[in-house]
Amino acid sequence: TKYQKFPGFACDIEVGNPTPGLRTTKCLAKAQRNQCWAVQTKPDCVCCQTVKQVNTTFVHAPAVEYLLGFPCALNDECDLTIIQSFCNSTTSTCECNAGYVEYTPTECIIPLNYLETCTDNQMSEKIIGDTCSVNEECTLTIALGICNGTLQCGCASGHFAYSDTECIAIIPYQGACTDSTMCAVSILNSDCIGSICECPSGYNYLDITVSCVPEMVLGSTCALTDECALTITGSFCNGNVCQCNAGLISYNDTFCMTKKIIGDPCTADAECLLTILNSVCNAGTCQCDTALVPYNTTSCMTPLELNDVCTNDQECQVSVDCSYCRSSDSKCQCKAECVEKIVSGVNICERPTTTTTTAAPVYGDGPRR
Repeated sequence: TKYQKFPGFACDIEVGNPTPGLRTTKCLAKAQRNQCWAVQTKPDCVCCQTVKQVNTTFVHAPAVEYLLGFPCALNDECDLTIIQSFCNSTTSTCECNAGYVEYTPTECIIPLNYLETCTDNQMSEKIIGDTCSVNEECTLTIALGICNGTLQCGCASGHFAYSDTECIAIIPYQGACTDSTMCAVSILNSDCIGSICECPSGYNYLDITVSCVPEMVLGSTCALTDECALTITGSFCNGNVCQCNAGLISYNDTFCMTKKIIGDPCTADAECLLTILNSVCNAGTCQCDTALVPYNTTSCMTPLELNDVCTNDQECQVSVDCSYCRSSDSKCQCKAECVEKIVSGVNICERPTTTTTTAAPVYGDGPRR
């Protein structure tokens, strides 16, 4: 005998005859898993899984065993055979009631937490990081979750953990946000500022690591050269410390520059003083300070006069031409070929004047005119 559900009728349990106009399909208590069926397509209903009299005949009408995921039209179709289930009107399939998860195809249970009392093999509520064997173990309680290659509950590709039980799409730098947690799970150290993901004060965005990194100064601990170069011009990460590139020197902990020599362009005295002793930045170039003279390209000194104490010829020559440092008494003296003279109250060494003479023409023995 073929038994089919007969919609639009309910069982009259006492007699077994259909009662028109009722929408329910129940015939006994829900716990007894009973349902009404048409016998051989006739509008006669019997109670399933029980023996009831239909007219003068006793018949046994078996119930259809609905499982989670089966197509359905009414809640009763699901909850008669599936504990704590309903028929989802959107998907038209049997699903677990809110707050319940699948335990078996015919039973939904409240998910259990770690270390909570359970019966053998009863399913616990999975959170991100828990061990798993199939995706379904994770997706039951983790939005957009998967069981990843390491057999742990994680987030699907392109998503990050927003909480222990929720994954959200990756938010790009300066993408829209509603709270800082949304930003931080996508961009390390970022905050939701003005409804967009930004780096907080004291941090800068680094593309290569998709993170906000602290503003570095020379000497800061680093892992990548990019971390240093974001805020320190001409720097690199050497031995996990931000340092100036080869040939450059620190200017103010956030700037590495080339070493200045006398005559180089500058914007401040400090740029010159880093490498030129007693120098200043004057008219946009590094020069010796007032009343000083260049000793070499990187130092300035007080000019010496004749008979001043000296240590080498250079000290004398930078201020007195044609002089040298006499070793016998370590004093500046004129070289032998030069003559000491006083000009405008200052002793100088005068070089000898070179006289050019024109030789008389030499004529041959030929005729002269």
